[in-house]
Amino acid sequence: WGVAQALSYEFCEALGRRFSSYAFEPRPGAVRLLTLLNEYQVPCCLCSELDERSLSDKVEAADMARFFQASICAEDGAETAEQAYLASCVKLRRPPARCVVFEDSPQGVSSAKEALAKAVALVGKHP
Repeated sequence: WGVAQALSYEFCEALGRRFSSYAFEPRPGAVRLLTLLNEYQVPCCLCSELDERSLSDKVEAADMARFFQASICAEDGAETAEQAYLASCVKLRRPPARCVVFEDSPQGVSSAKEALAKAVALVGKHP
């Protein structure tokens, strides 16, 4: 198990390095939605497969850190999207049934449902 976890971290770090030159921009409407959620004090958690440093760098560069009260990253040890969503519920101190996942992939929407959360499918590059 230790070797597999080490390989997972190496993969995530490589992915983070690959994205280090990518200039992330929020999707249209994302800032407006997150601003509204924050005005109503709705806690938000960002789930990512990136390592904590890479995720933090990207979120800061996009000026989005102020919107998220928690994050799930590679160091949290979630092996599946379902585990990541459940871990985010724990960090936000909310039961999954009271959480909404915004997802841009069909697999992610299914994962949110498997975690007993509500899901909103975003239009993305997935068929």
